[in-house]
Amino acid sequence: MSKINTTYQELADYIFSFFSSCTAPGQGLFLFRTLNATTRKYGKTQAEINLCHIVIFNLLENGYLEAANEPSPFVRLTEKGFDYLQGDDLIKNQINLKEYIDLSKEDSNVTFNGLWTIIGIKDVAPFYVDGPTFFNTINPFVNVATNYSAYIQMLSDQKESTSRHTWFKTLFLRLKKSDIPSFLDDLSLSIYKYYDEKDTTNQTNSYDIGAIVNPIVDENKAIVAKKVFITYCWENDEHNAWVHNLANDLDKAGFDIFIDIKQPLGIELNRFMEQTIANVDKVLIIATPEYKKRADNRERGVGYETSLITDDLIKDQNRIKFIPIIRIGSKDSSYPIYLGNRKGLYMREDNDYTQALNELIDNIRNY
Repeated sequence: MSKINTTYQELADYIFSFFSSCTAPGQGLFLFRTLNATTRKYGKTQAEINLCHIVIFNLLENGYLEAANEPSPFVRLTEKGFDYLQGDDLIKNQINLKEYIDLSKEDSNVTFNGLWTIIGIKDVAPFYVDGPTFFNTINPFVNVATNYSAYIQMLSDQKESTSRHTWFKTLFLRLKKSDIPSFLDDLSLSIYKYYDEKDTTNQTNSYDIGAIVNPIVDENKAIVAKKVFITYCWENDEHNAWVHNLANDLDKAGFDIFIDIKQPLGIELNRFMEQTIANVDKVLIIATPEYKKRADNRERGVGYETSLITDDLIKDQNRIKFIPIIRIGSKDSSYPIYLGNRKGLYMREDNDYTQALNELIDNIRNY
């Protein structure tokens, strides 16, 4: 049975709610009324409206709904759609991308922007596609590397961005104009396979400080969830809220996040920091001028964490466990001395937050 991503499911359920009074297949309502009601609920931006339209037309395409011929814009429940209202799961998550993307545009940048709306941002795009799936689908057309891991490593070695948006676009723009329809056909099939095979079972992991060294394993996939510790400086409400939001976003991405605010009252914080920094996979260092000051002067909690981090770095200077996140300032003004010239990620501009977050997630997952 096919699985379906959260955004699609939420939009589909909202659309089906208009048919809740239907008692048999063949009953329905006017399409324009459905569309107008949908856009009133999700119509803050044109992009959100377009996502609703995509899901509605996809339900039509997959046989859950059917539309009467023009000029009567009436949408009816099919037997499959009626069964879904009675509690069945959505069986298909197929899409023909060529139906939703304007291929008449000469500028491939415009075509890519339309594609990104549908597949790009996790928890926003109705048909989100991860990095390996996109790469494996487009690589036969552009032939840039032997596999996904090799390509990401090549980008990293060349100090190029590993943000999904950036390299998705780079590879897409390499496509010959004549190959774009074939690629979209292949990607449509990849999307179907991706959601058909995807295990969406969510498991809640619980642990105490003494269990941090024990990996939390998804038994269905036998994959260890990576552990990520966030070290930062309490400065002001705005900065603290930004860090806590980042922690929540990384938690949603499937990582085990360790940060002071998630710990219970009464915990011995020094012991927590010692065990966590020693055993996690990644340490994110939220770099600001104030963080640098406290780290270099060994002040307060940041100072103690600095001692632990430098001890770890002494053992292996080449480790990529420690990732600087430049929130305020620059390397010169915000890097503690021990970071040297390590490659960091700028997250200073809120407008670029989603793109930077995707790059960070990809790096944590793949390195």
